[in-house]
Amino acid sequence: MYKRGKANVLAVSLALAMALGGCSGPGRAEPAARGKGEVKTTLTAASYSDPRTLNPWSSDARNLTRVALNVFQRLVDRNETDDGYVGVLAESWDETDDGITFHIRKGVKFHEGQDLTAADVAFSLQKGSTYAGVNFGWDWIDFDNIEVKDDYTVYVPYKYPCYLTLAEFAANNMYIMCKETWDKYGEEVSLHPNGTGPFMLADWVQGDHLTLKRFDGYWGTASKLEEINYRFIAENSQAMIELETGGVDVVLDVLPLEVKNIEASEKMEMYYGKNIVIDLLHMNCQYEVFQDPKVRQAVAYAMDFEDIINGNYQGWGETPYSFITPSVAGYSSQFEGEHFPYGQKANVEKAKELLAEAGYPDGFDIEIIIDDDSNRIAVAEILRNNLEAVGIRAKISSSDYATFSEKIYSGEAKLYLNGVNANSMEPDSALYQRWHSSNIKDSGGSNYTRFSNEDFDRYLDEARGIPKLEDRYDNYAKAQAILMENVPSIGYFVRQAAAAKSPSLKGLRSYAGETWLADCYFE
Repeated sequence: MYKRGKANVLAVSLALAMALGGCSGPGRAEPAARGKGEVKTTLTAASYSDPRTLNPWSSDARNLTRVALNVFQRLVDRNETDDGYVGVLAESWDETDDGITFHIRKGVKFHEGQDLTAADVAFSLQKGSTYAGVNFGWDWIDFDNIEVKDDYTVYVPYKYPCYLTLAEFAANNMYIMCKETWDKYGEEVSLHPNGTGPFMLADWVQGDHLTLKRFDGYWGTASKLEEINYRFIAENSQAMIELETGGVDVVLDVLPLEVKNIEASEKMEMYYGKNIVIDLLHMNCQYEVFQDPKVRQAVAYAMDFEDIINGNYQGWGETPYSFITPSVAGYSSQFEGEHFPYGQKANVEKAKELLAEAGYPDGFDIEIIIDDDSNRIAVAEILRNNLEAVGIRAKISSSDYATFSEKIYSGEAKLYLNGVNANSMEPDSALYQRWHSSNIKDSGGSNYTRFSNEDFDRYLDEARGIPKLEDRYDNYAKAQAILMENVPSIGYFVRQAAAAKSPSLKGLRSYAGETWLADCYFE
């Protein structure tokens, strides 16, 4: 039973069940055997903030994803070793040009005791696809006509052949939920996260901590951990003190200025995963000032990328040379190094020239919208100085992430900082999601820059009908070139997929840009 008490405490009474053997999580290897004797079984992780919801479809923000990964599961995961796919809740699948049939794993239980069936899968795909945070332009899937063939078989029809279905289903928030739980609670399911994963919600004091306990009815290999406790520590310096003194076992958000101290310490060490997120400055192309690409180019020329990397990130990381990272298939290297058109240092004269040609010789006033992330605050200060040097008078407006997100969704934000995540490890999930014109909507769309270009759309649309990934690369390279020329957004930092941890903590894994904790154990 869930109940709300003082200090917004959410409590869950846990039902014990017999542990089931089986598979581990996303393409994951089995942890090494632990030594004899008593071993620590509670992992405490520091996170910069708690999620604003536990409905995993509602957002792909990292403070939600890092919790949801341990509570919910997808039909398939990407195999980390060969970039193929492994079955999770789907035991197998058959795909044709007309659609895909999933054969659902039998014997899987939800945390509240319900059996997973094809009805839960069909419901989850149909309902989840209505959220912008999940449906990144899946126009080839006919969600309305998904068929439940029997208790463990689901057919998902296509409107046209596309070769991205498994990649998108393996993205980090395409989770399967319990239909019965949704029917009972609706949007309040956020307080009742009934998943099939190895951990279940035990306790949540908003703004303080969130505790997961091992689900002993889990169908797969049971975690070595009994409990994962997320402590919400906004100040990174405090989180690092807690790590060094043993108050936490892992810090999931690492500031660049801390890296050298971590690497020099015997009590801490770094963990690195695949970098798939780029932090960018975005411009709303429907806003009068930014309708002219010359103005957007002027903003890019005004930016001092070298100062951002060295000044804020302490040289830890690199300037993005495109709109997806080198870790993502289809990345184009055409703008690397000296071929980067906007240069590593600010080109003030070029920026002023372009502003004058666009009709803004005296610049203009603008607001830089950011959330309360400390890195973005620091970058915004550098950008404000960069823009003022070319006559653009900028002020910074920061808010909590929920308020910040609403300003982006609604189109209120004209100039803002935010990341782009290729969480399916395919370029389509970033390029199509954020810049294809079909995703421009008054509400619920994911093209927040409102960028529209017919050639860009055509290259991405054509790529969806090309069977082999390597044969799509030319289309993706041309699409990236269009973005670089028209700059609705411009990247300033390849976000490092990294965490700081205790040397005794083993088994950390990275999945879709976030850190997976369920396979962790202590030595």
